[in-house]
Amino acid sequence: RSGGVGGVAMNGDSLGVGALAKGLSLSALAAVRLDIAGGFMAIGQAEDALRAADASIAVARRGGGDGAEGSLHIHQLKGHANSQLGRFEAAAEAYRAAARLKPDDQEIRRVLAQAEQLARSAGKGRLAGG
Repeated sequence: RSGGVGGVAMNGDSLGVGALAKGLSLSALAAVRLDIAGGFMAIGQAEDALRAADASIAVARRGGGDGAEGSLHIHQLKGHANSQLGRFEAAAEAYRAAARLKPDDQEIRRVLAQAEQLARSAGKGRLAGG
């Protein structure tokens, strides 16, 4: 799929190749992709935010890095995007990953509990309607 914001393509590796050709490190590229994901969330484009977050993760892995703080934000963003799309089990999975990175964060624990509750409720609805 071709798409993007402000002329920044989100398909394939077009942003990665161009950025690396200009000397941008993989960790900086991952941060740019995470910023793009946040921008998509800010304008209500959760699907595009998930694609950009996944691209950020892929770039970070290519660079051999993990970056706990970056990973934390990626997991939180993926949780928010999946919640917005009604994918509560996927949201809970993302929040669980964030909670493993920052177990004492009360906000992460709160949204995780909420996503788990919504996932259970959605599962019951499917069984009852099914």
